[in-house]
Order: sequence, then structure tokens, then C-alpha cells
Amino acid sequence: MKILVQDDKGVRELEEGFASEDELQTFLKEHPDLMPLEEIDLNAPPLLCIGWEVGLASGAEDILYIDPNGLLTVVETKLRRNPEARREVVGQILEYAAQMSTWIAADAERQAEKFFNSSVCPQQYRGCTLERALQVFLESSELLPEFSYDYFLEQVRSNIDRGHFRLVIAIDEPPEPLLKTVEFVNRFSQRFEMYLIQLKRFRDLARDQNIFVPALFGKVAGGGAGLRREWSWERYVKELGWSAEDAQSVKGLVDRLEAISHSWNYETRFNQGWVTIYCHGKSVFGAQRTKTHGVELNFRLKANPDKTLPQGVRTRQLKDFLFVGGNAEKIDEHQLRRLCEASLRGVGLEPTTHD
Repeated sequence: MKILVQDDKGVRELEEGFASEDELQTFLKEHPDLMPLEEIDLNAPPLLCIGWEVGLASGAEDILYIDPNGLLTVVETKLRRNPEARREVVGQILEYAAQMSTWIAADAERQAEKFFNSSVCPQQYRGCTLERALQVFLESSELLPEFSYDYFLEQVRSNIDRGHFRLVIAIDEPPEPLLKTVEFVNRFSQRFEMYLIQLKRFRDLARDQNIFVPALFGKVAGGGAGLRREWSWERYVKELGWSAEDAQSVKGLVDRLEAISHSWNYETRFNQGWVTIYCHGKSVFGAQRTKTHGVELNFRLKANPDKTLPQGVRTRQLKDFLFVGGNAEKIDEHQLRRLCEASLRGVGLEPTTHD
């Protein structure tokens, strides 16, 4: 692929490629969002790195991640010029998964804490336990920070017991035989997911910047899809311990948010313990239930724009989120709309006129 850029100095070609597999590995460790997980699952949560050159009996995994749903993701990096970038890398990554299938949740915790105490760990996680690192990670992401660590460990255990891992081969340019092998494995795998991620890198030497072009390969209809279950009101009650009354309360609040959002191209997404309304592709507001705070609305706001909420309705601020709980159902339509419109402006969107 050839990419040219034009500026006041004329047209120039960008330099393509990675100097080494270590360089590719470093970029993925520091920027896991370079992997287009949204092409696998629109609601795929972000990844937290918990391992770098993870030592196993069969070798060393390049990168190990975990997500808030307790799913472990193994990434093996290869450049096309490496002879192992054909069939060998598939056997290699499967062998790593086989070794991890003997783990328990405590092994994942130990591995994470080993990484968080290493020199290659990002500064914000240095010295953390896995529980603390996840709290920091969730607070810095667009996910809500309300999180049950006990439930997370149960999910880790369940995923390991079922052999449910995400296996990723990251490469600068996938050879055709490798692509066909990964598609075949993923089509017939019943427990794990395997993908190829092509990551092209272009360097603009004049501006000292990188341009990355990621692409996902290996996703096939029916391949592993049965393992990814969407959250639902029933799962909230059965698996998170919500009461039927709490589920009904949150659903009622979500219904009201949807009604207000009908002209804002909204989409409702269910997550682990909360429901988010996206407007024009951006996370704007939602509703949730936690053990600590009960049923709450949440808005992408740094301050409460409405100081006249009904008696018994309480608010709390956490970074860029305003939580409204207590008796949130007492908020009238005018007040709720005002909060929604303020939240919409808070993410850079302008409310349109409702019909």
C-alpha cells in the first residue's frame, strides 16, 4: 500500500512498516485500541494489558490482556517476513491457550500483579493489584466505574473452565495460507475465538508521527458466536442478583430516556450492570443498578445543571459522570429532558427539535 500526503512543502510518500516484531508488540501493548475489536463485537469492552512476554511451559506469550467481562485475550505478533507467520504461529498460540486452560482465577491475578510490578508496566498501574488496576482502568475509560470484582473473578473462572479465550495473531501483512487456516479454525471452534489483525504502520518523518491502518480478518458467520451472550433484564436478575423490582425500575428509566432520544438517532446497549443510550454514535446517558447506590440514572456531565430536583432525589459526581439516584423515577419529563440535552451537549452534540 502506498500513501502520499500533501502539505505546503508538496507531496511526499510515507514510510511503511515496522522495524521489528518488538516494535509492533510495543505499539499494541501501549495502545490496545489499535485492535479493531468493535468489528468482532460492537459492544466489546476495552482491554487492560496484564502481561508482556508471559512465561508458560510451552514458551512466552507476547501480550496478555483481560477485559471487564473476565475474558483473557492472547496476542502473538509476527511480521510477514518471519517464516513462523504461516502455519507455525497457529499451533503456537493454540499451545498457549492449552496451557492457560489449566489456570484458575488466582493465576490471572498473580500474572497481572507480576506485570504491574515490572518496569514495562504503564505508570498509572505500577504497583497495583488487579482489582485496583481495573478500578483505575474503568475510571479512565468511557465505561462506568461501578464494578463487582467478585463477579469479575467468577467470570474469569467460568471463561477458563469453558476454554473461552480470544486468540489474536497481529501481523503487518497476513499471508493467504495463514488467513485460510485462521478462518477454518474459527469457523469450527466451539469454545475459543481466533482472529488475524493486520496492522499497517506509516511514518510521516517530516512531522514525526505515525499513521496506523488496522483491519480484522478471520471473523466468520457462526464462528464462536454462540459464546457471546448479550446482557438482558433476565440476566441482570439471574446473574447479577438484581431484584425483579430493580430490573423493572431501571427498565422504566431506560424507556423514558429512549422516548426523549427518539430524534437523536439513539441506540440502546446492555452492559454488565448498566444500560447505555448512544446518540449519533456517542455514549451520552443511561441507567444502572449497583449494590452500593441502588438504581440510578447516569449522564455525561461534569456538574448538575438542574438544582431543583424533587425531594429524595440525590446526586453524586464522579469525574465526567453525574449520577442521579434515590427516587429517580420522581424526576418529571421536563427535568429529565433538560438533563439529557445537557448531557448531549457535554459530548459535543446539539439537541435537535423533537416532533
